[in-house]
Amino acid sequence: MQFKTLRRLAWLVPLIAFAVSAPSPGQVSIESLRQENQELKRELTKLRAQLRTAESRTKSLEQQNMRLRDELLSNGITPPSMRTSGGDAGDVPEEPGASFDSMFNAVVAAWNEEFADVPLETRRDEDRYLRELRPWTSRLQRDLRSNVQWTVAIESVEEIDRTTSDVRMLVLDPETGEPIGRAGWVRMNKRFADRFASAAPDVRWDLVGTLTPEVAINEDRFSEGIGGQWPLFVGPFAEFDIELNIRSLKEAEGDESP
Repeated sequence: MQFKTLRRLAWLVPLIAFAVSAPSPGQVSIESLRQENQELKRELTKLRAQLRTAESRTKSLEQQNMRLRDELLSNGITPPSMRTSGGDAGDVPEEPGASFDSMFNAVVAAWNEEFADVPLETRRDEDRYLRELRPWTSRLQRDLRSNVQWTVAIESVEEIDRTTSDVRMLVLDPETGEPIGRAGWVRMNKRFADRFASAAPDVRWDLVGTLTPEVAINEDRFSEGIGGQWPLFVGPFAEFDIELNIRSLKEAEGDESP
């Protein structure tokens, strides 16, 4: 009997010791919070260091960019990042094919309907948004592609390579000659671009073609930046560009292209 009692006591001793030494639920919670706080401080220190590195890198890139811009400007070339649509859009028709700004407004309205309430607070949010954004751009091309009959003025022609040029084009009201929205930049075959470049600056053109929105994904552009900068800002990581496929071109006086 005495031996059994001693054996029971032997089992109870470590249990009593554990009960005495074990921290209370309140102590565990406080210690856990302290550890989490230390981890957060370490993470914050790391993020601050990364931010300083990124800011330094950004400053260096901005300086390089300015040097490149100056070099291009000295050679008579407008850098793409400095291209703007110019002025305010004003009131434009709602029909997407009525002007560049009409198409831009339709794209922005479609983006707002699809993504305005999508959270973008974390990298996971951004990744999910980008996965949804890519197929949306393809659908948008099909939904908003428009046949156009425009009267236009040509403001600038800049050669890109042996086969293509960038053309800054302004859509006009054919009756009044007033602009319909802002100018847009169009990359096109030199067959048309060279004709624009060789004509007198005040020539107006009648064209028939197809206008397609080209929403490009740019993961470096989270906000608008410079207002009116082309490509125009649609929403985070989404930029508005266009494709204009010209089927027929003639001077407004009636000189039809071959």
